[in-house]
Amino acid sequence: MKFNKFLLFILCATFFACSTESSNDKDDDEETTDNTLLKKIVYNKGTIDEYSETFSYDGNKLVSVDYGGGSFTDYLYENGNLVRVNSTIDGVVDAYTIITYNEDDKIGSYILHIIDNNTFRYEFTHNSNNTIKLDAYIGDLNSQTTLSRTNLISYDGKNIISQVNDDDDDYELIFEYDNKNGVFKNVEQMEVINLVSIDFGGLEGFTENIKERTDNDFVDIYKETYDYTYNENGYPITAIYKDFYDGELEEETLIEYIYE
Repeated sequence: MKFNKFLLFILCATFFACSTESSNDKDDDEETTDNTLLKKIVYNKGTIDEYSETFSYDGNKLVSVDYGGGSFTDYLYENGNLVRVNSTIDGVVDAYTIITYNEDDKIGSYILHIIDNNTFRYEFTHNSNNTIKLDAYIGDLNSQTTLSRTNLISYDGKNIISQVNDDDDDYELIFEYDNKNGVFKNVEQMEVINLVSIDFGGLEGFTENIKERTDNDFVDIYKETYDYTYNENGYPITAIYKDFYDGELEEETLIEYIYE
């Protein structure tokens, strides 16, 4: 399971993507507007390994995720746009992200600086066919010029459905969704938060909830599955999480979702 969502897999070539059922299959009440916001996620519920993440908001803007023990992520905004994300572990800022936008007010790029380590720059090209080209560069704080990879991100509505290497066929990350209300459905700029979480297992999902996540480098296959129960408004309240490696079950645990 992921403890510090901001930094997990930060130096790995992992990517974020999603797959969803047709919007025509969604419950009628999913299209209605409400103000349900996720307050807490409890992992390993009922075990000695239980831990939680607590979410804080300003209106519908996510401003922090507290992991406990002096570790948290802060989200900072200017003129309504998310412009910076700070990651703190054991009370010390160990990484931060600076976000810029293009003339259409869409995310254009971000720079991720890891204290005492490398700096990464991500450039986004928004295409007309509901895809985004991602060019990832590596360097130091002053310059990031070495292209490490190019990926193509595909969408279904606001949910990312796939991400694959654009220059070869040696990696893909695929998600499948339910057709219920996503736990982050009402969070402003969630689509930006998802994109700046690409390399470090950040908050995932948007209008629906992830049922299955498959990470395939065509050598090893990692798969995560979620089996949900829902409240009367169609939001998850529990999930059975399972983690598989090359078809073998590695972990099974209970997750609880608590709302404001």
